[in-house]
Amino acid sequence: LAGCTSFGGGSTPEPVAVDAGQACDNCGMVVRKHPGPVGEVFFEENAPEGHDNPARFDSLKQCLFPYLLEREARGWSVVAQYVTDYSTVDYTVTSEGGDSFISSHVEADAFAPAEDLHYAVESEVKGAMGPDFVPFSDEADATAFADEYGGDVVEYGDIGEGLIGK
Repeated sequence: LAGCTSFGGGSTPEPVAVDAGQACDNCGMVVRKHPGPVGEVFFEENAPEGHDNPARFDSLKQCLFPYLLEREARGWSVVAQYVTDYSTVDYTVTSEGGDSFISSHVEADAFAPAEDLHYAVESEVKGAMGPDFVPFSDEADATAFADEYGGDVVEYGDIGEGLIGK
């Protein structure tokens, strides 16, 4: 692998902004050019191919979670993972060609620990790669989103191969 970073001493890395031109480590699309939830994962002693941690993703359902499951199956350990927290950003849902898309937020302060959030799943709202998981720190926000756009609300621990569709 191109770069290995170790986070010894018990320190947890803070989220970082996704810069212009940085590509998704799963699909290769430039993250900032697409709508929807984004995320990043810091690994203990491994790093994504071609750059240092974190691994970056332009989609949660189609990119972050499948990548994470595959790396964990290889024995990689996660130090920290962050995703867009739609409870803390001014997001918009827009319509284009009959589809609804949610805005993307790539700044560091838009991220929250993935395991602490509630996810609206199976809604009509799409992200970069189609239907996506939309995370919220406030469960009431997730429920309101699901009520408006369809779907259900699940916890981080409920997300697995069944919801991902792998």
